[in-house]
Amino acid sequence: MMKIAFIDLDGTLLRSDGTISPQDISLLDAMGKAGMVRVFATGRNLYSLRRAVSPDVPVDFLLFSSGAGIWDCAADNLIYQKHLDAELMHRVSRDLLERGLSFMVHDTVPENHHFTWYGTPRGDVLRRVNLYIPYARKGGMQVIPQQCSQILAILHPSQLPLLEDIAATFPEVSVIRATSPLDGFSVWMEVFPAGVSKGDTAAWLCRHLGIRRSETISVGNDFNDVEMLRWTERSFVVANAPSELQDAYETTASNENSGVSVALRPLLEKVLSR
Repeated sequence: MMKIAFIDLDGTLLRSDGTISPQDISLLDAMGKAGMVRVFATGRNLYSLRRAVSPDVPVDFLLFSSGAGIWDCAADNLIYQKHLDAELMHRVSRDLLERGLSFMVHDTVPENHHFTWYGTPRGDVLRRVNLYIPYARKGGMQVIPQQCSQILAILHPSQLPLLEDIAATFPEVSVIRATSPLDGFSVWMEVFPAGVSKGDTAAWLCRHLGIRRSETISVGNDFNDVEMLRWTERSFVVANAPSELQDAYETTASNENSGVSVALRPLLEKVLSR
């Protein structure tokens, strides 16, 4: 029996115009009335998430920054957070500088929309700095050690092997791949403490709530959803997901065609019929 659903936002629940379809809103409302736990699982930080989703959207928990934090909507507080310690942050950052990469060091959760950026301000780096002008600081020649939530490096798709290289060099971290939501092309390499991913944090929340893995379901669309899709008992990707994800998981309709409802509505009706 399905008791909790983890739903990605950008490219999954959110349409290209940034809205949620009436069908998906209706589904979320029905899930809540049926006693199901609704979780938005997103790579967005809490600040960005709240700008994208209005307070009246029915949801119980916000799993944000790819699993670095969880916000309890009913209690209106932070119930889970993970950080990179200062020494590890410094070692990873120095390695990225030596490789000539552009990257951002984000403050601790939930203020991780504040960040310091290093490297060349062009492409996705420039777009992101401009998007967060009040919260973006330019780094100097030396990286100052500090506790942080994550390090975000911007890569060209040809640099994908660097993800495995960084993960092998620093076994104390979790390296997560995401497609840039800004240009839809660049690769975002997100470096978190080991054990941080949508899947690991979903598992923590289920333990916290006393929900079994066999009672979980998820819907996603991108590579930063993979750990979540692997962990949940039932997993879907929307039709606009990369082909390799569609080959690996059940495919529902696209985000433009209420793919979340198409996947979950029949399962919810089974729950209600019991």
